[in-house]
Amino acid sequence: MHFHLPKPLHGWREFLGEVGIIVIGVLIALGAEQVVRSVHAQQEVRDFREAAGEEMGYDVAVYSDRMEQVPCVARRLDQLQDWLDLWKGGKRPTLLEPITRPTYLYPRTNVWQSRTADLGDKLSLEQRVAYARFYDLLQTFNLTVEKERDVWSQIQDYSHAERLSDAELMKLGGLIDRARQWQSFYRTNAVSFRKTAAQLGARKGSTEGDNWDPSLCKPLRWREG
Repeated sequence: MHFHLPKPLHGWREFLGEVGIIVIGVLIALGAEQVVRSVHAQQEVRDFREAAGEEMGYDVAVYSDRMEQVPCVARRLDQLQDWLDLWKGGKRPTLLEPITRPTYLYPRTNVWQSRTADLGDKLSLEQRVAYARFYDLLQTFNLTVEKERDVWSQIQDYSHAERLSDAELMKLGGLIDRARQWQSFYRTNAVSFRKTAAQLGARKGSTEGDNWDPSLCKPLRWREG
């Protein structure tokens, strides 16, 4: 039995030409779709980087505000140590004002946390690493703030002390040492934080009027008893 292929109505040459036109049309459509997807991906990356830039600007300002307090906090801890030494020496110095503590602002991470799952594929490896590094440092900053804040809350309990037992004096000494340790974390991480922020083009923004309390820089005064 013999099979005969049907012949095109207008000949094979014309048929192949029509098929070629269809194939070219399909390729053009696929190429156009790819271009649209590429443009959309680039726009998504630009939108993310713009939003993240604003967020990081705020975060840089938050970190800068805390770093500006470092000298005043260091002096305050020295003053507290002097006050503690007077107590250890048998005197009973009474503070003339409450003990003030550093002011804490918290960074924002909403943009980073709301990123889509496939956004990372649209960023370069260098960008992905830098963003991850930046927000890892912010997480460390948050943990440090929480720990330090707890220490200072306990130090403030001594504001109206009139009598201190040996156990309370020992505890205050430990709190001062711990506060110094947390201070060192800010200094240690500051270089990496600033370098990573600069790598991502993040510039210091505004904390929207949330400023730290300058009374922290005033000398701690007491009346010796």
